[in-house]
Amino acid sequence: ADSGPELLRTALAGLGGIQRFVRPGQVVCIKPNATWAYPPGTASSTDPDVLRALILLVQEAGAAKIVVVDHCTLDPGAAECLRVNGIGKVLDEFPDVAKVFGDRFRSPKELFVDIEFPQGVAFKKLAVFKAAVEADVRINMAIPKSHWATKFTLCLKHLMGYYQLPTALHADLDQGIADIATPSAIFSHLHILEAIRVRYPVPGRQQAGGLGNEVTDPQRVKRLNQMVAGTDPVLIDAYGMTEYYERLPAELPHVQRAHEMGL
Repeated sequence: ADSGPELLRTALAGLGGIQRFVRPGQVVCIKPNATWAYPPGTASSTDPDVLRALILLVQEAGAAKIVVVDHCTLDPGAAECLRVNGIGKVLDEFPDVAKVFGDRFRSPKELFVDIEFPQGVAFKKLAVFKAAVEADVRINMAIPKSHWATKFTLCLKHLMGYYQLPTALHADLDQGIADIATPSAIFSHLHILEAIRVRYPVPGRQQAGGLGNEVTDPQRVKRLNQMVAGTDPVLIDAYGMTEYYERLPAELPHVQRAHEMGL
């Protein structure tokens, strides 16, 4: 099977390569999925090899600075999650890459800044990672997974990890997810949906992380060896719903809301 880095390079080549998005001297923010304390290969977090490959590509494009950002809202906390999911080990290979990982609700307030969402419907202002706002380019790395609250999570929902209090969106979750995809100071320029492995719902359990893989838990995790990259998260999520879950995109309400908002 093709490796994750090969799949990534092939997907990006179809868009004109990483140099279409990253120019020499720019600050680049990469947002992987690093929330879960489960091993690589379980479709729980971003594949460490894929993250390493993206960092190398961004460096080759001449980025002046790279910052990797995510918000771990779950126990046992950011440090243990990064150790178990292998992302921390990869980041240790890059001492010049800045790392900003929120740890549940213990993160210092100075990590965040309030920004406006002029086109937001339910949310007009939210606190987000300052490091993401200060970047010239933001890259969103998501995984297609089942989810207890929204049934499925793809590119759009993954953006919630930028926020100081992601759970605040639960007051109007579907509209909130659509709102954070509107033009703002954390607008993402490139979305990557890592479908090397895809996590599927099992009746009664729709957890977005777990110990199983395609061998030990083939009902929940399937290996598809795909990588989707693009500039339109609504289109990517619609593709994921259709191709991976055999569902209509409109069955995921936040995708429908985002589409109706012209996103």
